[in-house]
Amino acid sequence: TTDVTAKSEVRSSTGGVAYEVVLEDKKKEEPEEIIRRQSLTGNTSPRDKTDIESKLDKARRRREEFLEQKLASVRTDEERRQEALERARLEEQKFIENTKKDLETKFEIIKENKEAQKKLFEESVEEQKKRLAEVQRRAQALQQSDETTKA
Repeated sequence: TTDVTAKSEVRSSTGGVAYEVVLEDKKKEEPEEIIRRQSLTGNTSPRDKTDIESKLDKARRRREEFLEQKLASVRTDEERRQEALERARLEEQKFIENTKKDLETKFEIIKENKEAQKKLFEESVEEQKKRLAEVQRRAQALQQSDETTKA
């Protein structure tokens, strides 16, 4: 890191205020962080190449594990979605089949009712014809009996 020191001289210019900034040269001694790290690890260089490589390898493995977990999660979610779609499709098919059966049953009942009503109507027409024939016979019998009594 470099230290920045600013002179307190303020120069005025036509557009505003200007400051003169002086940067110091790089210091010769190492920062405390590197010295502390060296004393803890026992390394002579600020960063040991094998240490860096092992850390990079561990980070790569963690990344791979994370990606594998994400992929497994995505696969699981996709399987669940497919199962849900399959269940919905099966339920829809069952609903369609049940609805068809119900409609067929209703149509059969309606057909049977119409046939029963038609048969009942035909029977009542037959009864009325029989009654009419009976009434006509009685009327003829009465007419004949009246003619025989008048004659």
